[in-house]
Amino acid sequence: HGGPPPCVAVATLRDNGFPAGCEGDVSALLTSMILGYIADKPAFMGNIVRADPRNNLVMVSHDTVPSRMAGFDQPLKPCKLRDFAFSERGVCSYVDLDTGQQAMVARIASNLDRMVAVRAEIVDCRDTVASRATVTVRVNDAREFFHKATGNHHVLVYGDHMVELRGLCQMLGIELIEL
Repeated sequence: HGGPPPCVAVATLRDNGFPAGCEGDVSALLTSMILGYIADKPAFMGNIVRADPRNNLVMVSHDTVPSRMAGFDQPLKPCKLRDFAFSERGVCSYVDLDTGQQAMVARIASNLDRMVAVRAEIVDCRDTVASRATVTVRVNDAREFFHKATGNHHVLVYGDHMVELRGLCQMLGIELIEL
């Protein structure tokens, strides 16, 4: 509120193996830590901005896309610096995510008793206005995902890590809701 946004710093921290969140969303930060460590890749956190139940599409949007979504050992993807929501408050970065890429989208509930996770395929990534990166993923049932979501920010990581997530949730006593 009034200061420059930390978007580029958050993305840079993620690229270097340090989970980072924004807007004080501890649930999304914990989910980023869990998925990031399981996948050994940085995770993207974003707001659900649209669900299209007819086509089973969910759009996730934010300003903090890591450049190493494919893995910490991968080269940085090119990023474009953009103004933050058409304001003079600062900059954010935009990175194209790989369409056709298998991914997971998840979020742990604020009381840590359950986590909703879904396998997804990235079908589009666009440089948009309010939040620079809007990622569209195809899921099995967008309506069910939207209704069972445990909050607004969700975390996306490349790959299918459901088996590992299932094991971790069982070990920690967290109910995993697989969609």
